[in-house]
Amino acid sequence: MLRRDFLLCFTGVVLISACSTARKNSFLGQEMPAQDEIRKNGVVSTLKLDRIIDSTGSGPSFQATFNIRNTSSFPIPFTFPNSQQYDFLIQDDAGQELWKWSDGRFFAMMIVEKTLGGEPWVYRERIPAVDRDGHFLPKGSYTLRARLMGRPAVENYLSFRVD
Repeated sequence: MLRRDFLLCFTGVVLISACSTARKNSFLGQEMPAQDEIRKNGVVSTLKLDRIIDSTGSGPSFQATFNIRNTSSFPIPFTFPNSQQYDFLIQDDAGQELWKWSDGRFFAMMIVEKTLGGEPWVYRERIPAVDRDGHFLPKGSYTLRARLMGRPAVENYLSFRVD
């Protein structure tokens, strides 16, 4: 697994820089996406930071894409304990959960069986750079996690910094 670190600067212009152990890349906005990819048992999951959005009034945010695809020659069954299929969350350096996409949302209480075939599952959300109380994230290091809520378990993460 290749871990990527990001630097987000909220001083009028939103900038991002990506770092990996292999090389350092700096990019602005949409020029160069960064991602974390995991391959396991015929499933390739990718968490990708598509772009930075400086949305007027609601503060800085970024768009994340969580992609699940089947690279095997047979369908892969998943079981979900309810109608929620995925989640995104932000944690601080200590692992404390600061924000969660599913907070305040309701999901049908039913077991859902779904098969991953040739078409990938793509989950795309606008992720605000805020905590649960709506306050902008202070300077520091954070982790964005994306989880497939079914079984077998699938999870990816990207680390980023706010300066």
